[in-house]
Amino acid sequence: MLLLDYLESLSIPINILKVKYQQKQNYIYFDSLTIKNLEIFQSSYDQDKKHSLFAVLDHTVTWMWSRLLKKWLLHPLSDEQQINQRLEGFSYFYDKDNQKIVSLLKEIYDIERLSYLIQFKQNSPFHWLKIKITLNAIYEISQIDDKFIKLSDEL
Repeated sequence: MLLLDYLESLSIPINILKVKYQQKQNYIYFDSLTIKNLEIFQSSYDQDKKHSLFAVLDHTVTWMWSRLLKKWLLHPLSDEQQINQRLEGFSYFYDKDNQKIVSLLKEIYDIERLSYLIQFKQNSPFHWLKIKITLNAIYEISQIDDKFIKLSDEL
C-alpha cells in the first residue's frame, strides 16, 4: 500500500498503478518488448518474418502444429519435467523412421478452423469431406503406432 501511495505522489499514469498478482504458472511470460528483441516472430533487422526464430523452427506439416509451435515459443515451459516430456515427443520423429505417419499428418486438415466453420454454419459438403479425410488419417495413424497418439495428447 505504501508503494502505491508513493507512486501516486509521483504523478505516474494510473495504468502503471494497476498491480496484479499472478500465480506461478508452468510457463514463462514474455512481454511484447521481449518478443520483439528476441525476434521470435519478426526480424528486427529487416522486419521480415522469414528471418525470425519461428520461421527457422517451423517445419511442421499441419497448421494446427504450427499454431501450437507459435504458442510454445510465446510461452516457453519452465517446468523441467514438462520440457523433457516435450523433448521426448520431438525425438520420436528423429529416432524412428516415421515417413508413413508424416504423410498421413499431411492429410489432416485444420480441425480447429473446420469446427469453427461448421459451428457457425459457414460450411459446405467440401468441409465435411475434409473432416472425413482427417478422421480417417487419425485412425490410420493410431493403427500404425499408439505411442504417437499418446505423445500428441501429452504435448
